[in-house]
Amino acid sequence: MVGFGHFLQTMGNVAPSIRALKKFAPRYFESYVMMRESGGNIRAKNPSSTASGKWQFLDSTWAGYGGYSSAYLAPESVQDARARELWAGGAGCGHWNAC
Repeated sequence: MVGFGHFLQTMGNVAPSIRALKKFAPRYFESYVMMRESGGNIRAKNPSSTASGKWQFLDSTWAGYGGYSSAYLAPESVQDARARELWAGGAGCGHWNAC
């Protein structure tokens, strides 16, 4: 197993912690994305787009999921379920600006 210092050197100097989280600790990276998007606020609404909820889903991506017209109207469990579907183990990271 290589040391953390060696790991950071191989990752480069540009946001090594972000790349490290994404590659080696995806569960923590999911939390990072959510905190960057909404600070964990399930009722958050972006003032300049239709993005809303804990994961800042655009209404077009949310697409009436669970019978709710916008993410911020849905309970946290429904928002999390939709995020898990799109996240797909990290493959769907591109759905979020924080990625």
